[in-house]
Amino acid sequence: MNRAKVKAEDPVQVQLSLRPGADRRTSPVAAADLRCKAETGYLTTAYHRLAAVQQRWLDARPDIGRDWKKLSARQDEAADEALGS
Repeated sequence: MNRAKVKAEDPVQVQLSLRPGADRRTSPVAAADLRCKAETGYLTTAYHRLAAVQQRWLDARPDIGRDWKKLSARQDEAADEALGS
C-alpha cells in the first residue's frame, strides 16, 4: 500500500476512502488493496484467525449444536405451518 501511496492503516480505512458510487474495478486504491492482500497472504491469515476464534467459541459452548438443531427444527415447523405443507 505504501508503494501505491495509499495512506490507510487497515482495510476498513481503504474501504472508507473509496468514493461512494465509484467503480471499484477501475479504482487504483482498490487495485492496490487487492494486490497487497495477494502479496501478503492477508486473507488467508485473516480467515485462519477467524476460524480459530470461532472454534474456541464453539469449544466453550458444547451444547450449541443441540440448541441449533432445536432452533432449526422449530423454524422448519413454522415454515411448514405457514406454507400449509
